[in-house]
Amino acid sequence: MVKIRKVLFMSLISSMIIGMSPSNVYASETINARVEARYSSNRISWNNVSGHDKYNVYKVGDDDTKLSLITTVTGQEYIDETAGVNTQERYVIKCNDDESIQSSIVKDSYKTGIEAVQGHARDETNNFHVSLSGGKEKFDGNTVLEFSHNISLLQELKKGTVLISFRPDKEKIVNNREILLNVKDRNAVTPSDNYLTGSPNPANCISFMQGDTNVLRYDIGSNLVRYNIGNAVAEDGWTTYGLTAYTEGTTSYFKNRVNGKQESNYNHSGNYLHNFLNNSAITNLNFLTIGGAINNGVNKAGFKGEIAYVTITDEVMSESEVEAYTVAVTNKLNKMDISLGSQISNMFNDDVDNTWLFVGGEEVQGSYNQVQGMRNYVSHFEEYIRWTQSSNTTAGKQRFVMNAGKKRSNIK
Repeated sequence: MVKIRKVLFMSLISSMIIGMSPSNVYASETINARVEARYSSNRISWNNVSGHDKYNVYKVGDDDTKLSLITTVTGQEYIDETAGVNTQERYVIKCNDDESIQSSIVKDSYKTGIEAVQGHARDETNNFHVSLSGGKEKFDGNTVLEFSHNISLLQELKKGTVLISFRPDKEKIVNNREILLNVKDRNAVTPSDNYLTGSPNPANCISFMQGDTNVLRYDIGSNLVRYNIGNAVAEDGWTTYGLTAYTEGTTSYFKNRVNGKQESNYNHSGNYLHNFLNNSAITNLNFLTIGGAINNGVNKAGFKGEIAYVTITDEVMSESEVEAYTVAVTNKLNKMDISLGSQISNMFNDDVDNTWLFVGGEEVQGSYNQVQGMRNYVSHFEEYIRWTQSSNTTAGKQRFVMNAGKKRSNIK
């Protein structure tokens, strides 16, 4: 009976296979596409369809039926460099020789720009992003934030960019060496003063600092990568530090930028950068700290000031992208610094460039029919801004008020 059941079972399976077409057995004729937004580009990827080598990449217009052919590629990936910043483009992929085989319309959940860089770094398990206190975290030199979840996965990155936005304490000497970001083996112990001096880099450790020398200290075995950015750190404002690292052939490249401007590069022959944050000299990175280092349970080289964002992404950002990212982040942080009350106060300060222009219709113009010889609203405001709020200074009295109101005009 066992043999009979076995024969019947195999016969049933054989019949099922014979009844299937080869395409159903060996390959799917469905294209599953995915879009990953980056700072100013989109990476579109899709699965291989057996028997089809070339694929057409279309951009979808406002109307779902309007498709614009971007390119035809061999392979399963295309990077759209024309996407720009703060866009959310949509795409369709079709087989070049049979366009009936196509993907659905796909897009990323993030817009290109800051949102994509930070969002994907936060979502991907082998990337890292944290927005501290919704945008800013104050450090007093003793506070160190610890992260260990999935940190070891950072060692898988073959290339990428580190971005740190910070503002040193105004009441301290900017040239003090203080750690912004430290990635290390939790169990590695090193002489504590190595974090603060020009001594060899602490064991199994990558340090990102602000200070006069050795802002980046990266052990690559027989040598150290050490960057000096001198006075590039803004004393009274936000600074964004960026490191882009990648390998071409047998050479590892480290591109060091402060506020988007290239400060120094390090090219190391020998392909030591096997992985982005892991090489023959640094292994077992499983512990990340922000605002200082923790060595043998003791906080070291604590930072004084504010840190807003720390991002480690697998995207190799260009110099222009890092610069644009810096400008966007700085503008965002500056807006967060200004409360509504201070914004209003700034509108009435003594700056000579505080010139006021009123536009509108008849009510703004204040013609005789409107005011019957009395001063209009704009004139009342001018008296207030140039006299009541002048602080009795010459500059305050020279803040001009202009009236461009005209009957039957509007803001358009």
